[in-house]
Amino acid sequence: MTPARVLLLGVLLWSAPALASAATLAIDPAQAKLAVGDTVTIELKIASDSSINTVGAGVIVPLGLRLAGYEKGAVLTQWIEDPVFNENDSSVSFSGLIAGGWKGQGTLLKLQFVAQKAGTYVFAYDPARTELYQNDGKGTPAPVVFGTVGSDSTLPFMFLSILVALMLLAWFIRRMAWFRFT
Repeated sequence: MTPARVLLLGVLLWSAPALASAATLAIDPAQAKLAVGDTVTIELKIASDSSINTVGAGVIVPLGLRLAGYEKGAVLTQWIEDPVFNENDSSVSFSGLIAGGWKGQGTLLKLQFVAQKAGTYVFAYDPARTELYQNDGKGTPAPVVFGTVGSDSTLPFMFLSILVALMLLAWFIRRMAWFRFT
């Protein structure tokens, strides 16, 4: 194995745990089929293994829905910006703080919408307007992945870390055996 491959595997080995500790943001349900006048409540969820203290997010609202109300979750303890519906770009934005930091699984916010026309609606975070910050006193951005909360979304990264570690170990043993017999 060339030194470049060893370096690449080493980078993968050390970066996989960082990805595994990324905060996960999810919307439940991610889509809804509605008739005119139907309501749907979506839950904005978060899961983080590392301590975070600031969340700012934008949620893309499909055209044909009107924000009817919201309920704040238990994660954010101080609100910088209450949830606001922006009709120009059909989105909801909000931001808040968590005094002393927070890690675990929880609900950021519940949003209730009323359908103004029938259809199937898909909800998503706006990655360009969604930021989380670590509770490290430095304002360090926290890595964010968009997915599902409540399942073990870190399993693929843990598997990758173990696989890379085993490959490096096998390479090292092979190298040591080569030196012993030459």
